[in-house]
Amino acid sequence: MTSSGNAQKDSNVAQMLEELFVQSESSSEAWHEQAQTEELILPLDIDVVEEFMELEPLQDYRWFSRENLELVTGLYRALTIELEADEVDINQLKFFLLPILDRFCFDRAQRAASFLTPRPTPQRNALGAQWNGGQPLSWDPSAIPDAVLARMAEFRVKVQANRPDDFAHAFMVGGPNAGYQVHATYGQWFVEIARW
Repeated sequence: MTSSGNAQKDSNVAQMLEELFVQSESSSEAWHEQAQTEELILPLDIDVVEEFMELEPLQDYRWFSRENLELVTGLYRALTIELEADEVDINQLKFFLLPILDRFCFDRAQRAASFLTPRPTPQRNALGAQWNGGQPLSWDPSAIPDAVLARMAEFRVKVQANRPDDFAHAFMVGGPNAGYQVHATYGQWFVEIARW
C-alpha cells in the first residue's frame, strides 16, 4: 500500500474513532472495552529503561491513541540511536526523551477526558508546575455542590476501573468571584472535570 493509501486509511480510522467519541456514554464504555483488546503497547528495551528511569511508567502502558503511540515509537527509536552513538550528547537525548514523556501524559489526559460527557479537550498548562494557584482537593460542604461531587466520584471510578491509568492529581482552581474548576492533571496536561 502506498504512503498516501496509508494516510487515507489512518484518516478513515481517526474519523471512525472520533465518531465513536461523539456517541453516548454507553457507547463510550463499549469503545473502551474494544480498545482494551487492541495491544497498543510500546516495546521498551530494559537497558534503555534502566538508563532513563523516567520511562519506567511506559512499560506495559496501553496507549489510548494510536497516533500518540506512533509518534512516541519514532521518538523512542531516535533516542535509542542517540544512545548507541560514539559520543552521547545529553541535549540530543533530552530532545527525544522529553517529548516522549509529554506525549505519554497527553495520552493519559485523552483517556481521562474520554470518560466525561461532554468530553473536554485536554489542555496544556501554560504556567508550568504552579497550576495557577490550584489547591489540592479538600471537601467543603459550603463550597462544593453535590452535583460536582457526584461527577468527580463517577470520573474517579471510571478512570480507576480502566487501568493502566490512574487519577493522577486533582486540583481546584479559581475563587468565589471567578468561579471554581476541578482539573485532573497529567504532567503538564489537565482535563477539566467540573466547573461551578
